[in-house]
Amino acid sequence: MKRNSLIDLLKGIAIIAVILYHLGVSKFGYLGVDIFFVISGYFVTLGLINGFAKGNFSYWSFLNKRIARLWLGLIIISIVSLALGSLVMLPAHFKIDCESVVGSLSFTNNFVQYITGGDYWTTDNELKPLMHTWYLGILMQFYLIIPLVFIVAKKYAKQWLQTAFNILTILSLVSLISYMTPLMT
Repeated sequence: MKRNSLIDLLKGIAIIAVILYHLGVSKFGYLGVDIFFVISGYFVTLGLINGFAKGNFSYWSFLNKRIARLWLGLIIISIVSLALGSLVMLPAHFKIDCESVVGSLSFTNNFVQYITGGDYWTTDNELKPLMHTWYLGILMQFYLIIPLVFIVAKKYAKQWLQTAFNILTILSLVSLISYMTPLMT
């Protein structure tokens, strides 16, 4: 696939937005993360469409490539976090660090952060060195679910691409509605 300068520009804007947010200059850095999600989703979905159209898609090969790309870095940063945490953190904070390590290595830290913290913007999160691995959890969950939608659509529908699109649209709407409808107050 040829490089797309417009997508490179969007990635650059996203990086700048996140950096400015973390420097305290901008309140909208989270939009940079959203841009990365959209770009990643675009490329993954395009790859899935091409793989299914050619008939050479393998779910397990797809997952193995992503896990191999992400897990080594997570293992290294988790070891560093545990080593430094055991030396400098209070026991209660080290326990939270250990929970984050388990969540990070299982690609479920977005759930761990929600369950243990509830509010992403709370100041307690400053004591969680692996807090930002929630992003990788969401990516891996995307990598697990989206190919399954394509597999089901390809197996059961003549117009599999339209069916996959319809299923993804419904899932997106359900996600949006569940986000906008608070279940816990």
